Amino acid sequence: MSRQYSATGSFSSIIKYGGESYLSYGGVLCCYRGLSTMTTADNKLMQQRKDFWSKQEATIVGMIQTEGYENMASDDADEIMAYLPDLKGKRVIDLAAGIGRFTGRLAKEAAQVTAVDVAESFIKENRSKNQHLRHVSYICNDVVNLDLPDGSLDVVFSSWLLKYLNEAELDRFLPKVLKWLSPGGYFFFRESCYRSVGTIHSDENPSIFRRPEDYVSHVLKARDAERSAFTLLRCKNILAYINYKNAANQVCFLAKKVSEGEVECLPEPRQHIVCPLGASLPDDGTRDALGGESSTKAFCARLGLRAGRRVLVVGCGEGESAEFLVSHYQVTAHGVDRCHSRVMAAIGRQMKLDDNIRQKLHFEGGCLTQLDRDDDSYDVIYCREALHLLPCKQEVFTKFYRWLRKGGILFITEYTSGSSAPSTDQATTCTHAHTLPACHLETPDALAMKLREVGFKGVTTKDLSQELTKILVKEQGDLGANGSDGNYKTEGLESEGGGGVVVVLRPRRLGIAVCPSRPASEERWRD
Repeated sequence: MSRQYSATGSFSSIIKYGGESYLSYGGVLCCYRGLSTMTTADNKLMQQRKDFWSKQEATIVGMIQTEGYENMASDDADEIMAYLPDLKGKRVIDLAAGIGRFTGRLAKEAAQVTAVDVAESFIKENRSKNQHLRHVSYICNDVVNLDLPDGSLDVVFSSWLLKYLNEAELDRFLPKVLKWLSPGGYFFFRESCYRSVGTIHSDENPSIFRRPEDYVSHVLKARDAERSAFTLLRCKNILAYINYKNAANQVCFLAKKVSEGEVECLPEPRQHIVCPLGASLPDDGTRDALGGESSTKAFCARLGLRAGRRVLVVGCGEGESAEFLVSHYQVTAHGVDRCHSRVMAAIGRQMKLDDNIRQKLHFEGGCLTQLDRDDDSYDVIYCREALHLLPCKQEVFTKFYRWLRKGGILFITEYTSGSSAPSTDQATTCTHAHTLPACHLETPDALAMKLREVGFKGVTTKDLSQELTKILVKEQGDLGANGSDGNYKTEGLESEGGGGVVVVLRPRRLGIAVCPSRPASEERWRD
């Protein structure tokens, strides 16, 4: 039986909604549905969920299953709300809403909010807290029983829901989410990955802990009757849990409903450009970047890093360079990369690190043009081969300028087109012989000019080709590859001319750009 609550509650009539028959109590809807598609195991798991949550206190401690962290819960909620798309005028459903930790916040912006939870005591507490909000309704039911009209929602929001569903339930539930969403609608979900972080009732809690990749796999393969699909826009681990509990396993995701043809297909593993430091090459292949710790060490020696500095690592890959910065310089590192699978691998690595290193790392996946930060967030931005896929770099440079504190350092290495303007074939619309998408290469001077135009002063450039070549050749030699192992090529790196994009890019140069307040005497390279 499903109960839907509003601020009132007298019996009125039997109504039809979404193809189901309901008894209406002036907003309290009781729906009787057959469960013929569910197995005995599914019914047992559903009953376990209901029994567990029916025993919990309808409090914030009962919701987060952790005592003594009420401030963390507030910061966690603030962080998640900031991660959501614009909710103004939107129809939103809050799944696993509990006592309304997010319901009231969602209702401040959305036009309509429906809160759903399996525990009647939690729904009653939610209604009590938010009864002044006339555009909020409440349903007491397990989400696997929920059915709503097609296209009736703009945002589906869930926190700690999918971990309670088994594989079969996930594969039935996610197509329904697609069906409920309007075209272009959003699905936000947040989960505990790998293991529990709760401090109470952890043995009784019927959670199923998965890797972030497992959730994403289920979401991306979902299809509704119209062949709609999800594309993943962003993902990250939640900073509040890292700061308060040194827990890197709280991961949130934002997906968007698109047509099946709009889904971004990542290329298969292939021979590619030599790319140091695990930079953001868009594939899900095996580890395929040389120049890791060696080039990180060589280049970071120029940055004057000190303990406590805040560093943004752009093109973080699987997190090795960010980990190096934390372990060697005791900085706090925030890694971002456009390849979600690499970011999820970085989070997996982070989970295995020592406490003092793990707490200083934070990873996020998404395109730079979609990410934002507060002004003056970082002391250093360390950007490695992450810009050549962006057609409009000016927008990103503007963000970099705003994110850096005054006197902060921007360090960029990038594939460029050489000293002369590149040809159309080599740059603006260049495609590779393998499956990389188009690159948008510019000359070092053009990139330096764009940095100056957004406000950076003292921009300098330096050719790193020879330095990088020595590192790559040495690492290939250490692998016993004698300069090439079939996946990596180093020929051409020694060339002084422009090169555009070939099987091997010539990573020529970019250097340090500093904010205006930094004295010119301190703007030079530290060789």
